[in-house]
Amino acid sequence: MRLFPKKPPQKQTRLFFATDLHGSERTYRKFINAGKFYEAEVLIMGGDVLGKLAIPIVQEGNGHYRATLQGRVDFAFKEIPPE
Repeated sequence: MRLFPKKPPQKQTRLFFATDLHGSERTYRKFINAGKFYEAEVLIMGGDVLGKLAIPIVQEGNGHYRATLQGRVDFAFKEIPPE
Protein backbone atom coordinates (compact mmCIF):
# COMPACT_ATOMS: atom_id res chain seq x y z
CA MET A 1 0.00 0.00 0.00
CA ARG A 2 1.37 3.42 -1.00
CA LEU A 3 1.62 6.21 1.53
CA PHE A 4 0.46 8.79 -1.03
CA PRO A 5 -1.88 7.40 -3.66
CA LYS A 6 -1.06 8.27 -7.25
CA LYS A 7 -3.37 10.98 -8.57
CA PRO A 8 -4.54 11.17 -12.16
CA PRO A 9 -2.70 13.82 -14.19
CA GLN A 10 -4.38 17.23 -14.08
CA LYS A 11 -4.23 20.09 -16.55
CA GLN A 12 -1.73 22.63 -15.29
CA THR A 13 -2.52 26.33 -15.27
CA ARG A 14 0.07 28.57 -16.87
CA LEU A 15 0.46 32.01 -15.34
CA PHE A 16 2.49 35.09 -16.12
CA PHE A 17 3.71 37.30 -13.25
CA ALA A 18 5.14 40.80 -13.63
CA THR A 19 5.92 43.70 -11.32
CA ASP A 20 7.51 47.17 -11.42
CA LEU A 21 5.40 48.63 -14.24
CA HIS A 22 5.79 52.12 -12.67
CA GLY A 23 2.82 53.66 -14.46
CA SER A 24 4.22 53.03 -17.94
CA GLU A 25 1.46 52.50 -20.51
CA ARG A 26 3.96 50.87 -22.87
CA THR A 27 5.04 48.36 -20.22
CA TYR A 28 1.40 47.70 -19.28
CA ARG A 29 0.58 46.88 -22.92
CA LYS A 30 3.56 44.52 -23.06
CA PHE A 31 2.31 42.84 -19.88
CA ILE A 32 -1.17 42.32 -21.38
CA ASN A 33 0.23 40.98 -24.66
CA ALA A 34 2.63 38.64 -22.86
CA GLY A 35 -0.34 36.53 -21.77
CA LYS A 36 -1.12 35.60 -25.35
CA PHE A 37 2.54 35.21 -26.33
CA TYR A 38 3.29 32.81 -23.44
CA GLU A 39 -0.15 31.16 -23.68
CA ALA A 40 -0.90 32.05 -20.06
CA GLU A 41 -4.40 31.55 -18.66
CA VAL A 42 -3.72 33.89 -15.71
CA LEU A 43 -1.92 37.25 -15.56
CA ILE A 44 -0.74 38.53 -12.18
CA MET A 45 0.40 42.12 -11.71
CA GLY A 46 2.49 41.97 -8.54
CA GLY A 47 2.92 45.59 -7.56
CA ASP A 48 4.73 48.86 -8.19
CA VAL A 49 2.17 49.91 -10.76
CA LEU A 50 2.14 53.63 -9.92
CA GLY A 51 4.29 56.19 -11.60
CA LYS A 52 6.66 58.38 -9.64
CA LEU A 53 3.88 60.12 -7.73
CA ALA A 54 0.63 59.05 -6.08
CA ILE A 55 -1.82 61.77 -5.11
CA PRO A 56 -4.47 60.78 -2.59
CA ILE A 57 -7.97 62.10 -3.26
CA VAL A 58 -9.89 62.52 0.00
CA GLN A 59 -13.68 62.27 0.08
CA GLU A 60 -14.95 64.93 2.47
CA GLY A 61 -18.68 64.17 2.27
CA ASN A 62 -21.63 65.70 0.36
CA GLY A 63 -19.90 64.81 -2.91
CA HIS A 64 -16.84 66.99 -2.13
CA TYR A 65 -13.30 65.75 -2.78
CA ARG A 66 -9.89 67.26 -1.94
CA ALA A 67 -6.38 66.61 -3.29
CA THR A 68 -3.11 68.28 -2.28
CA LEU A 69 -0.08 68.45 -4.56
CA GLN A 70 3.06 70.40 -3.66
CA GLY A 71 1.16 72.54 -1.15
CA ARG A 72 -1.63 73.42 -3.58
CA VAL A 73 -5.08 72.20 -2.55
CA ASP A 74 -7.60 71.40 -5.29
CA PHE A 75 -11.27 70.60 -4.81
CA ALA A 76 -13.72 68.64 -6.91
CA PHE A 77 -17.46 68.33 -6.57
CA LYS A 78 -19.68 65.49 -7.62
CA GLU A 79 -22.34 66.81 -9.96
CA ILE A 80 -25.91 66.01 -9.04
CA PRO A 81 -27.82 64.78 -12.11
CA PRO A 82 -30.79 66.97 -13.10
CA GLU A 83 -34.24 65.62 -12.25
